[in-house]
Amino acid sequence: MLFRAHRFAEKLIGDAELDATVVPSSIDTNELLAVVDVLITDYSSIFYDFLPAKKPVIFYTPDFEAYEAERGLYFERSSWPGEVLDAIEDVAKELQTQLHASAPELHRNFAENLDAFAPMEDGKATGRVIEFFFFDDESHLLAPVEDHRKKLLFYQGPFKPNGIATAFTNLIGSLDPAKYHVSVAVDMGAVGNNADSLEILSSLPEHVKILPRAGATIMSAEERWVSDSYHARRGFDSPGAELVHLGTMAREMQRSFGDARFDAAIDFEGYSRFWASLFAAAHTHASANIHLLAQ
Repeated sequence: MLFRAHRFAEKLIGDAELDATVVPSSIDTNELLAVVDVLITDYSSIFYDFLPAKKPVIFYTPDFEAYEAERGLYFERSSWPGEVLDAIEDVAKELQTQLHASAPELHRNFAENLDAFAPMEDGKATGRVIEFFFFDDESHLLAPVEDHRKKLLFYQGPFKPNGIATAFTNLIGSLDPAKYHVSVAVDMGAVGNNADSLEILSSLPEHVKILPRAGATIMSAEERWVSDSYHARRGFDSPGAELVHLGTMAREMQRSFGDARFDAAIDFEGYSRFWASLFAAAHTHASANIHLLAQ
């Protein structure tokens, strides 16, 4: 029996004597999984890496109700690709069944999970790369998906329960997803710890893409001085200072949204000077910039 602890748990184990071989952290998990016959895990995403092996997975979840209440789940456990068991006695019984089987007995959900999360993991990726680079084989190239919808980027604000949020959700709900690809930029520092804000955010239609902005803007000493002056004086001292600030914001657009491109960047709230500046500098990412002061 091999035991691989979560990196946070490794420190707690220390020199404890376990009836298992504790695998040192120097051994890569993917290399370890190659020699595993049955994987026993809890809520860890490690089972995704194990799917291509096409071997049994057993989920041991004795604290399921507490975990679900505190941490939440991405997928219902009824969809997991293995038996989900709350009692260690049931885990031992299922393990014995798997070990004594003449061939791996995969769970009824296994094929669906394999197709959804590891459809290309067939052990032949290196061969395809060699064929592409050295023998001009383009048979495995994925054609880019063309999306002719208008791409809209919105910033609503902190999603406080007020008239602005109501107007925004009504607007988003009225946009035809067949015509518009809608993304909403969210300042998670202002939204993440507010239950009311999160409730409003989660009420947006499923087709809306949420783009959380995290981290701080990287600035030089000059850029920081210009930014501080702009926010303190609510304006710029010179055209040169404005150009410096717009350059900073254009770089921040790249940091926050990468290579995404939009037909329009819409500042729906209109109260944040930072977001107004950010979208004003979005000419590299958006064809049009619209600033609204919601009343």
